[in-house]
Amino acid sequence: MPADTKYVTIIRSPVDNVESVFGFFQDQMPFEEWLGDVTTTERLKTFYADPAKYFKRDTDWYFRSKNHMFFDIGYDVNRAEDEAYVDQAIAEMDENFTLILLTDFFDESLILMKHLLCWDWDDIVYIKFKMRTEEAKAEMNPELAKKILEWNHADHKLYDYFNTTFWKRVEAFGVDKMNSELEAFRAEQKAAETECIQSYEPFKKKPWILGAKLRPHPTDKCKHLAWSETVYGEFLRDKMYKSIPNLVSPTEEQKAASLAYFEQIAGAALQSS
Repeated sequence: MPADTKYVTIIRSPVDNVESVFGFFQDQMPFEEWLGDVTTTERLKTFYADPAKYFKRDTDWYFRSKNHMFFDIGYDVNRAEDEAYVDQAIAEMDENFTLILLTDFFDESLILMKHLLCWDWDDIVYIKFKMRTEEAKAEMNPELAKKILEWNHADHKLYDYFNTTFWKRVEAFGVDKMNSELEAFRAEQKAAETECIQSYEPFKKKPWILGAKLRPHPTDKCKHLAWSETVYGEFLRDKMYKSIPNLVSPTEEQKAASLAYFEQIAGAALQSS
């Protein structure tokens, strides 16, 4: 990539992230295998009463249950107990990423990114495409939150560090300026929601997740706001191949090979003996 490339990622409070992961992947591995006989809203409490009882590295997608963010960013979750390794990972992230957004302060994060990339409001306005219902969320209390932070120590340490650097960045940006831009941004958000969204309704196959239903005869802007991450990914890839010289789109055979590799990984390759 060019020397002036901006690298951006996003992290989330480990407590909120764990609660979300347990809820969003409730019908998937490893939770279905480990906790399939426990009601979904009780699984978090049941697991954290004795995590070692359930946690098995030979289960598909086991990494979703411990230091999930550390894995997502590309680090070895099986070395997450090694303090020196975790510190090295954090130092590498600090050096390599231009901006690390916080899900917990998503609007503030987008405003910082807007200025970093010289974007306009239309580049960061969003609608909430997927939301879990309140009934599907697990109850949280200080004791459970403490257990989550202890079990997900690498994620906790990572988030604690970049939460601190994030607010230093906001301070450098200007607190008053941030508050002013937040007000303007949320007005833009509200206008887009009013223009585009008729209602939020449950997905047929996943009724615990609400999806945005567009108003009749939506504009292209509204259609784009409602695109899923899969559709946006395809759109951006097509744009990339058309706009970057000498970059060639993969053939159907190469796409098929990539898909087969992904299915191999999803099937079991990420298990750890």
